[in-house]
Amino acid sequence: MSKAYEPRLKTKYREQIRQKLQDQFSYSNPMMIPKLDKVVINMGVGEAVSDSKKIKSALVELEKIAGQKPVATKARKSIAGFKLREGMLIGCKVTLRRDRMYEFLDRLTNIAQRHQKPSQTDAGGMKRFEAPIHVSNVAIAAPRDGKAVRVGFKTDEHGRKTRFAKRSGESIDV
Repeated sequence: MSKAYEPRLKTKYREQIRQKLQDQFSYSNPMMIPKLDKVVINMGVGEAVSDSKKIKSALVELEKIAGQKPVATKARKSIAGFKLREGMLIGCKVTLRRDRMYEFLDRLTNIAQRHQKPSQTDAGGMKRFEAPIHVSNVAIAAPRDGKAVRVGFKTDEHGRKTRFAKRSGESIDV
């Protein structure tokens, strides 16, 4: 009987990353260890308001990227300033779970690392890959007590964007 295929990133998570997370954060229960549930890829197509062919090409492109058929998203309400009407197709999205999710993330991170310039490395030679994360979904450990806290962004007096803990208001340096 042959062994079923398991994505490379899923194997690495199961064999190495889970143990490192448990050691680093001293989780008492294995169910406390964070895991990936799903990856949602979405594409807003602003030109779809004036040209309906744009949404069809976006659906085809997203299907090529994700390897799975995307769903067209519709406008929830009308906005006269954008000539947008309720129910118009304005984008598309696809949700990846299980093996497809791990395969996609593996390909994404490997392609991103290969296309980074040498100047994009940190002091220790580590390559960084940042993807935008919606602020309402982010929680990190607070500097003062180490408890999970929601993160917000504000502009400091020098015009730089900085992270801050929403509960306490203190600045978070990452």
